[in-house]
Formats: sequence, C-alpha cells, structure tokens
Amino acid sequence: MEIPIKKKKLMKRSRQDRSPRNNNNNDVSNAQETNNDDNSTTTFNSTLSPFTRGICPLVSSRYVKVGNRVGEGTYGVVYQALDKVTNKHVALKRCIPHHEASDGFPLTTLREIHTLKVCCQHPNIVDLLEIAVSDKANSREATSRTARGGVFLVFEYCPTDLANILDTFSAQHHSKTKRSKSSSHHSNSWCSPFNQAQVKTLTQQLLSAVDWCHQHYLIHRDIKPSNLLYSSDGTLKLCDFGLSRHCSGRFDQPPLTPNVVSLWYRAPELLFSMKGNAQSMSSSSSSYSYSFPIDMFSIGCVYCEILQGFPLLDGKTELEQIDKMVQCLGRPPSRLYSFEATTMTKHQQQQHSTGRNIGSSSAALWDRLDCLSTEGLSLATRLLEYDPSDRWTAHQALESPYFSQEPFPATTMPSLKEIGIE
Repeated sequence: MEIPIKKKKLMKRSRQDRSPRNNNNNDVSNAQETNNDDNSTTTFNSTLSPFTRGICPLVSSRYVKVGNRVGEGTYGVVYQALDKVTNKHVALKRCIPHHEASDGFPLTTLREIHTLKVCCQHPNIVDLLEIAVSDKANSREATSRTARGGVFLVFEYCPTDLANILDTFSAQHHSKTKRSKSSSHHSNSWCSPFNQAQVKTLTQQLLSAVDWCHQHYLIHRDIKPSNLLYSSDGTLKLCDFGLSRHCSGRFDQPPLTPNVVSLWYRAPELLFSMKGNAQSMSSSSSSYSYSFPIDMFSIGCVYCEILQGFPLLDGKTELEQIDKMVQCLGRPPSRLYSFEATTMTKHQQQQHSTGRNIGSSSAALWDRLDCLSTEGLSLATRLLEYDPSDRWTAHQALESPYFSQEPFPATTMPSLKEIGIE
C-alpha cells in the first residue's frame, strides 16, 4: 500500500537566526569544532538556567519510555516514548555532556534547540516538540552537572532513516553486502529501493528543507542519509542540527572550522587547500570561510547514493576520499585548489606524471548514473561542482527541468513494509 504525501503549508517567519535514528552514529557527527567561535561546550547556568526554574515540564509527568534505547551518540541517548497526553509516540533524546568533569553544556545541543525551536518550522525538517527535564534537574538542590544530564529534547517520532533503508535494501539485494563494500561494483542496473519518480520526490523534499535553512542563513554542515528521517507517512525529514551554523552567505565572513560534515559527504573546499584561504587545510587547527555550497555538495552525494544504492565516495581516510573524488569527478581546477603532490596518493601521482587526466566528470560519474536522463545527470554534476561559486543553490536545483519531466515526482511514497522495513 502506497501512502499519499501530505502537503503542509509553510509558516512564514522573520529571518533570524536530529531527531533520533536507530543507529549509534545518528546522534552527533564525529566532527568536533576547533576554532574559537565553535567551542564544544558553553556555561550551563548562564544559558539553560530556566530549565532549573520549572519552565520546562518534568519528563516523568508526561512521557513513558517504550522498549530499549533506539540510538546513542556522543551527546545523547535516544529512546522511543509515549506521550501520555496525546497518546502518540515521540523520540526522547537525553542530553549527555561530552566532558563529564566539566560544567559546560554541549554547544551542539544548544544549537539544535535554537535552530529547531526558534527558526526552522518546515514539513521536511524534524519537529522539536518541547524540552523537558528530569525530576533531579528541576530540584533546587540540582548541581550544574545533574541539570546538564537531565535535559531531554522531545522530537516527533520517525521509525527509520534513509541510511537504514539503503542498508536494508543492499543487504536484501546484494548478498547482504554493506553499502560501503558495494561501491566497487558499479552495476548499471537499477539498484535503489525507490523508483525514479520517488527519487525525485525525496530529492525535492531534501532540497526544500535545505533551501528553507539557507533562506534563514543557516548551514546544516552534516547532511547525510542517517540524518534524513523517513516518517510513517513517507515524508523525508532533515534532522540533527548540532553542527548547524549561522552564515551571512558571503565568503568573506569570519573563518570557520573545516572539521565538519561526515567524510563521505564532505565538499572539496573542506578537503583540499583552497587558494585564497589564509591557512593550509593540512593543519588540524586550520580554518577558513565557506558557505552554503558545502551543503549542496552533500546533497549531490546523497542524491547519487539514493540512485545507485551505495555511497558515491566512500573513502576511509581524507587522502582516500580525495583519491575517490578525483577519480569520479575529475581533477580539481588549478585556478581554485592547491593540488600538490603531497596531497596525492601514489596512484594519483603515477597518473599525474603521465599527463593523463584523473577521472572525468562527463565519463566516470555519468557511467555510474547512466540510468538517468540528461537533465538528471545535469542536476548531479551541478551539485557536485568543484567550484562552490558554480555549484547550484537549493533554489536553483528545485527549478531544474529534471523535476518537470516524466516520470514526474511521485505523489505517493512506499510504506515501510513495502521498502522492507518491519
């Protein structure tokens, strides 16, 4: 049985400033902030003191945990719970401080609260329903450490995410081979759990969510399948805003850390040494300005992954990621990136010394996506441009002719049972 897509009206708000996944890596990215503007903790008492003064409800008075935990990460443990008032299931995320000995509260949690509660109300962005506290955190005797560990984020409940769907499909159709292992087998057959019309719908929903974020001057900085929830009614929901950051949209803004975005979905400007930046990317403490295009490159990777059923670029290290990127997308333009021999693998250096181009965006990438129309291939290449200034914005991508040609975006999406998720 297919599920009709519900169309919701967006709330118009002024321009101001993850929900849980059934996976231990869902709760927070492995990336850690490194520059002064991105400290990983902040003082609890000065920022979250209202939580200890009875403003937030007690978690025990309204929610009952159902079953075991459904996710766990660096900054939180996620449970499925029942809301006793609405009789609906919710996702309960208990915040865990990164440094137990510190009195600081994770900045990633503060960002997620601020982003989801204040600004981003969109049908394709996970809804933060409220913030609750434990009995101990709400008491007058609560210490800073007790209060920090007694804060719960209450999200709408989504039973699965895109990564789990793709993994399940891969296990069922590729002799239980994981997606990370499958990328070496570039089969031209259709190997996605979604048909082309449904892929268009998912891509549109993701672009719509990111366009909304960018309109509100927010970079997500960790777009990947495990941060894309799939609701019971077939709606894609962008989640986990712990690494999100306000951005002016200009490239001359204050430097930001490059240690963001999971490796497989990381834009080239975060991997290569980009000309015009003050510091080299080879230093772990380096930082420079980047903007919304890093989200767009991630979307391009996710789009290709939905189509082929496994990651487009699945390097185990940054050097291997660069190697795979160059083989798939071609050599980065010398006018833009410092592509020195020290950043090249032995395989790349051998090809470079022969004068041969390493990969071709019109051949290697297109060969992997030969099931697509010309417009579908064009969308992929424009999202995966090396030059961030040439990369399509979310708004431009939504205007792509790809979405207005047959097969048209699906008006119904498959149920979890049809996808193979029990």
